Amino acid sequence: MSPHADMTPTGRPLVGVIYQPLALWGPLLGAVTVSYYRRTKGSRTAHTNTP
Repeated sequence: MSPHADMTPTGRPLVGVIYQPLALWGPLLGAVTVSYYRRTKGSRTAHTNTP
């Protein structure tokens, strides 16, 4: 996609900075999810209800 023709020279980098977190949201969320899974998968214990 190309920037809008009426966009100012200052607006182009500003839009890039504002849009950057949206573009990185998916990969970062995936990385955090995998990291959380790896940290917690070994600490699960079986719970039994024995009186």
